[in-house]
Amino acid sequence: MRKIIIDKPFNIDFSEYKGKIPTIQDYDEVIREECQIYEKDKLICTYKQVSPEIKKIIAYASANSTSKKSQRTRGTFTQSTVFGALPRVPLREDYCRFSADTKQNPKMFHLLSKVAQELWGIYKTDFPEMSQYFEKEANLINKDWVKTGTPFSTININKGFAIKYHVDAGNMANVFSNVIISKRMAKGGYFVMPQYRIALAQDDGWLAIVDGVNVMHGVTPIEFESNTSFRNSFVFYTLKNLKQCECKPLELSRMKNKATERALKRLNGDKELKKLQNKRMVNG
Repeated sequence: MRKIIIDKPFNIDFSEYKGKIPTIQDYDEVIREECQIYEKDKLICTYKQVSPEIKKIIAYASANSTSKKSQRTRGTFTQSTVFGALPRVPLREDYCRFSADTKQNPKMFHLLSKVAQELWGIYKTDFPEMSQYFEKEANLINKDWVKTGTPFSTININKGFAIKYHVDAGNMANVFSNVIISKRMAKGGYFVMPQYRIALAQDDGWLAIVDGVNVMHGVTPIEFESNTSFRNSFVFYTLKNLKQCECKPLELSRMKNKATERALKRLNGDKELKKLQNKRMVNG
């Protein structure tokens, strides 16, 4: 495996890159071989192919999973499918739960859990200290919400989306991000790290594990060659807010209580509205 050592990254202003589309001017080389990228003596990225079995699973998931418009932590909209556990969202879904896709398609969640297990093996091999920390932190989450057989609780399938420059947020701190690509008859979609002047080709079945919190990154535009083309990214992660979740029975009880509260609020609101309407009729 090729070893790339960056002694001195380019000094870039993150604020100038954030939200912009990566271009060919942002990198000097497109990496198409398995490699590990170091910043001096620290491993910051592993790039390699997944096994043939995992490649088949993500191709199956690409063809057989639905998608809907969703919003990332920093406001970017994507077409995506979510499997696994989700934390409370105040004012919207203030209870922990499994995604609708997990409930509707447990077979798919089971298959994606196999992908998570291979991925976890790579984490343990290439990033042993980080993996120990990740496992310890994930063990603080109630086991009802971590069901992949690994510390990863949640999976996103992002469909046909080239995200602009950003750094990652919302996931468990001090744990590197990852992305696996399933791709057919599509060009572009390079994973660009401008401070290293490097782009990863991200061909079909390739995995990148990267320090996404500290390394600015984005994806170049994707060109689809036919109406059957696709380029999907699979991201495995654990949301830090899952630590707030109680066991599943207590969260189900919380869900019912919140539903009752919303129903009563609507009922009281309707009563107040009716009183106001009646008052206006009386006053002519």
